[in-house]
Amino acid sequence: MKLQEFNDLICPIEGYPLIRHDGGWRCAGGHHFDQAKMGYVNLLPVQNKKSLAPGDSKEMVAMRRDFLAAGFYQQLASNLADSIEIVITNSCANNPFVVLDAGCGEGYYLDQVLERLESLPNDDRELQAIGVDISKFAIQAACKKRKSGLRWLVASNSQLPLAEQSVDLIVCAFGFACFEMFKKVLKPGGHLIMLDPGPEHLIEMRKVIYSNIKPFREPDCESALNAGFTIANTERWQCQVDNVSQAYLEKLLGMTPHLHRAPRSGIEAVKSRSSLNLTVDVHVRKFVLSS
Repeated sequence: MKLQEFNDLICPIEGYPLIRHDGGWRCAGGHHFDQAKMGYVNLLPVQNKKSLAPGDSKEMVAMRRDFLAAGFYQQLASNLADSIEIVITNSCANNPFVVLDAGCGEGYYLDQVLERLESLPNDDRELQAIGVDISKFAIQAACKKRKSGLRWLVASNSQLPLAEQSVDLIVCAFGFACFEMFKKVLKPGGHLIMLDPGPEHLIEMRKVIYSNIKPFREPDCESALNAGFTIANTERWQCQVDNVSQAYLEKLLGMTPHLHRAPRSGIEAVKSRSSLNLTVDVHVRKFVLSS
């Protein structure tokens, strides 16, 4: 598949289409948004921010980048690429096929998916890809990984600055789902793939951190159904990651919510381990938007 830039952006303030203007983007209402030299566009207005620097910090992004680059979640990325390849192969959607990574972080999963799709044999269809994250630091890191051909946006899943019915497939990997907004930007019959931690995800590290493990809560499906999605399939993706060293355990801890939830004693207990074997357990839900 041939990667091309996605340009169906809308103004996050008034909702007018954005057009290229003076090295940035402008709407009919006069709002202008610069395109950074790194290639991304910040479409998160100040009035929509709940803090000065929403989302993951620069330090958290760096820890996740280093951990993922070491290949510990390679099997997970490969499974995701498999799923998206199947959707695209079976799709009758017109060119181009548009993929959105909603909560893309530093772009690890989207980069892996695009590597697969660009190498599909005998498929000369056009492909457009968008990575959205509320963290400016995450998007900056994503630009360093893969700059050309993609549309990287600093924006919120709750207010995606994309034209209505402009996307064929949304991936939300360990992110915040906004099903009504996803419905708005998806084409009828479009696909949504949600990845969430399963009951055994990182259980070995969690047992070191906490004296009591909370019961697993199934991810919410009711909100998706109410928004007009139907469940196409649910799966569990599991694999083992052996001998995760102390240095990478600290990076893993730093990229998860456990760093802020765990008691000090639990954090120190993880840092004192020379290594751990870890279970990767992901709950996968695949939805289709009703036509």
